[in-house]
Amino acid sequence: MKINYGKVLMWSAIIVSMPRWAGAFISADVSDIPNWVNEALHYGNLLAGFGMGFLEVLAAAYMLDAWGKMKPKASWNAKSYDHKWKILTGFIVGLFVLMPLILAPYIVSRMTAVTIGQALQYSIVQYVWSIAVVLSPAFIVGGVSVASGELIENETENKPAKATKKAQPVAQPAQPKTQPDSNHLPEVGNLEGNRLTVYQLYKHNPSATQQEIANKVGISRQMVSKYKKELNGYLK
Repeated sequence: MKINYGKVLMWSAIIVSMPRWAGAFISADVSDIPNWVNEALHYGNLLAGFGMGFLEVLAAAYMLDAWGKMKPKASWNAKSYDHKWKILTGFIVGLFVLMPLILAPYIVSRMTAVTIGQALQYSIVQYVWSIAVVLSPAFIVGGVSVASGELIENETENKPAKATKKAQPVAQPAQPKTQPDSNHLPEVGNLEGNRLTVYQLYKHNPSATQQEIANKVGISRQMVSKYKKELNGYLK
């Protein structure tokens, strides 16, 4: 059974946020939080902190892995980069900005033997720090979601196309060919993998929709659209 690490990371980010959300909601409902709830939230936040330490590093590595496998336009005259590449870049940069923003005040408070509230000192700084703590899991979920989709598409594209079973033709007397087989045209011979499969399906059924082709090949509709544009000259 293959583990989907993207979903594992996203669910982990949700779990580590649960103690803070529980505390926020009960604070909004009652003015005086019972002591046993306070104790439970203390231990819940402690465990969430340990989990967040692992989660930040693993999620960053996962996102950087997908980011490195993306192929944006890199030529000097490129008009724009792929939108998914730009979105993932934003999540990665944001996550690396939030890491020191969250941890630095805590380290200072330990060095000076004061509470973190005293280390932050001003209320506006305390609000900024609190917002950063809340945003960190959200950046992980968003970045991993984009990265997960990119890695799945790359794996699907690299898989060899399944060989389709063809009915054996009835034996016929050998006859000279008057025209070359369309599957053996010189330019088509350069195609392979999913591109070749998409080409053959469109040749067999030119009116097929992109979703129908995607279902047969086992790739996303966006990948079919990409291949169709690349094969535009071959399909005419």
